[in-house]
Amino acid sequence: MFLIFKGNFPPILFRPYNGQLNNGEIKGNFAPPEAFRIRAKPLFWKTDPMTQSSHPVEDVLDTTDQLLEDGKDGLQVSELMDELGVKSIAAVLLAPSLALVSPLSGIPLFSSACGITIALISAQMLMGRNHLWLPSFLSKRSLPARNTQKATRTLRSLAAWMDRRFKRRLQSLLTPPFLRVLQGICLLCGLIMPFLEILPFTSSILGGVVALLALSMLTGDGLIALVTVTGLTLAIGGAAIHLF
Repeated sequence: MFLIFKGNFPPILFRPYNGQLNNGEIKGNFAPPEAFRIRAKPLFWKTDPMTQSSHPVEDVLDTTDQLLEDGKDGLQVSELMDELGVKSIAAVLLAPSLALVSPLSGIPLFSSACGITIALISAQMLMGRNHLWLPSFLSKRSLPARNTQKATRTLRSLAAWMDRRFKRRLQSLLTPPFLRVLQGICLLCGLIMPFLEILPFTSSILGGVVALLALSMLTGDGLIALVTVTGLTLAIGGAAIHLF
């Protein structure tokens, strides 16, 4: 006779004798594998791409400042991605989009690098991946410490205002298939950004759209996602009518 023990970790097969199980703790005469002798623990952790936070924007800024506390000359993209990725993939998406609406957007080719990063993250979210991958030319890119700290200071008041206004509403709009639409919009915005490098403010506008959508995922605010998508649709429709 065998017992399949299920919990918040992969199923494990045990051969029970005269034991019992209490709140995940193995008691009695079970004979589990050596790694599970005392208390069963997960073999791996699955990152939740939709983990929600009540202060997502300030969390990103706080993480950035903490990484620069040691007097570093610059902040490597891979360091920031590693820290944010533990919390949520949506938080990783928020970081480059916020950078695009900060003074950092004035750095040459910065908008293109952020656009490619946003596109890669969004594509992997659409694929349902739990572990992000970025090419080395992006992950090893370093942001100047002084400019980065200036950007976080500039965004502080806006971050506090946004965190106060965002709350859980219309959460059904943040589940598939609607969620896939939001991720697809972020993907398209990222892909377009490198081609708009020479046009002033265009990348910042698209970065703002991505930031709002990422924030809606992090805070569970479907209303913000709906307003953002509606505004973007109207803007594109108005531009198309004006041009044609």
